[in-house]
Amino acid sequence: MIREAGAVLRKISAIKNLKMINCYRLFGENAPLQGILAWYEDTTINLCSADEYFPLLFDRLVRQYALEAPKSPVICDEYTRRILTAAKGLPPQELEARLSGWQELSSPLFLPKAYSHHLLLPIVKFILEKLHGDEEDALHFEDSVRDWFGQGQLSGVSHGRMLHFPYRILQKHNDVYEVRVGNALKPGDLLCAEIAFETERILASFREDAYLFTGDMILSLAGEPPVLSVSFRDGEKEIAHYEKECERLEEVKPSARAAALSAGEAADWKAWALPWGGRLFCASDEKEEYRILSAEREGFRISRAAAFRKLAEDEPQILFGTLAFMLYEKDRLAELHLLDMSYPRSSEYFIDQVGKIYGIEEK
Repeated sequence: MIREAGAVLRKISAIKNLKMINCYRLFGENAPLQGILAWYEDTTINLCSADEYFPLLFDRLVRQYALEAPKSPVICDEYTRRILTAAKGLPPQELEARLSGWQELSSPLFLPKAYSHHLLLPIVKFILEKLHGDEEDALHFEDSVRDWFGQGQLSGVSHGRMLHFPYRILQKHNDVYEVRVGNALKPGDLLCAEIAFETERILASFREDAYLFTGDMILSLAGEPPVLSVSFRDGEKEIAHYEKECERLEEVKPSARAAALSAGEAADWKAWALPWGGRLFCASDEKEEYRILSAEREGFRISRAAAFRKLAEDEPQILFGTLAFMLYEKDRLAELHLLDMSYPRSSEYFIDQVGKIYGIEEK
């Protein structure tokens, strides 16, 4: 498998001198799977959206098509041409308009490592509570958290006993974190959870070393309402599996700054309560889609947002990333960190904007 994956990656990285690209639906119009066939030099590559490297292939083809099509013809049908030409980043003037009033900073006031626990620890608490069982007093966490730049301690009560869970947060990639929690089920026990914020889902996979419990939680962000799927295993035996829809919240919107940086305050925002706390906000129109994950506590709010361009004219969509950010808001201070995105995404945005930091302070 590793050798096959390496061969696919080498083929994708070698794409140049395009001759033909064909985007198509497998099994007919409006089918759930999309495919891409490309012919370049003397080689072809053909992947579908169920393949791991489909987004990477699509991203590469978008960039090469933009470079090569103006100079030499690339054979495409009209459907493919519309998709490839629509895969563009935000126009510079539009991004400048959204950043009006913000000042670029050379260094952050809000260090991501010091605030990542606001989004991650609620997911970890949710996992620990499920592992401890469904009894009414199985495990209840205190609201307070002792955190120092990704290290700290959770405290909770189980059957009248106070329990403490030391933890450490490691950022593996831009959107992937590992959280290690001690004393998960008994003293000295270790729980390792990997949490990924992906385009279509939030994925939390964990393993526990004392009783060999493993599990996955997938919050699907595509479709309405968002759905949480949970699967817990004891060794190879599945001991729990269920799906739960997120609760719809009425007359709730993201913060004014987060909205203005994405779809706008006047957009038709829809809100859902996340199973572990916090909220998910979504807004969309014919061409764009926006998602904001928000957590708020004692006057501090953190929002993780992403904007996508819809490339297909039908469902399911091909989403092309145009903007991603982390917004920190406390009292009158606000700070914006522009983030990288999963493939496929705007290469211009990646080159020109990712890593930049902006600040604003109300008078």
